[in-house]
Amino acid sequence: MLPTARKDLQREWAIDAGDLKVLEAVARLGGIDRAAEALHTVRSNVTVRVSPLEEELGTMLFQRNSQGTLLTAAGPGLLPRTAAGAAARGGP
Repeated sequence: MLPTARKDLQREWAIDAGDLKVLEAVARLGGIDRAAEALHTVRSNVTVRVSPLEEELGTMLFQRNSQGTLLTAAGPGLLPRTAAGAAARGGP
């Protein structure tokens, strides 16, 4: 299980435009399988992007269960920060 405490959000982010696209798709579509289908990829490619980001941020962004994938309480607050971090590095 990932820790719930956030790491220092001031340091440089290891998030790229592809990561942001995957995070947005999972959040919008409510599932890793649905996001993979929409992004024309496979489930493992989505998971490979989401899991390390959650670890990097020090919190779970999504609650996974048999009905799908929902944003945790941290998700809505951190997703805009990931976008801001990527933009500060010259990303989207």
